[in-house]
Order: sequence, then structure tokens, then C-alpha cells
Amino acid sequence: MAHLEQFTDAEWVEPTDGLTGTAVFDATGDKAAMPSWDELVRQHADRVYRLAYRLSGNQH
Repeated sequence: MAHLEQFTDAEWVEPTDGLTGTAVFDATGDKAAMPSWDELVRQHADRVYRLAYRLSGNQH
């Protein structure tokens, strides 16, 4: 876990600084920015598939 002393003010990101997609909702918790199911799938499907493939342990 990171300690606050490790980060300078320049390294902090404000919730609206350059965030797009589901990251806006993740950073702010604003229900108005909640992504649709389609947006969640589009943004995360590739990573979820790769993780599931690795966890399966099947080399074929």
C-alpha cells in the first residue's frame, strides 16, 4: 500500500483531469457518470478474457 508521503502534489490527479470512460465514475462515484453495461464490456472485455485464459492454466 502506498504512503501519502511518497507522492508529490504534481503526482496527484484530480477526478476530472483527463479521465474518460468508466474511470470518471470510478474516481468520482457520481451516479450521473455511471457507465452503461455496453461501455463496461467494451472497455474491460479484453483484459477479463486474458485473465480468464491465464487462470485456466490450459496451454492448448
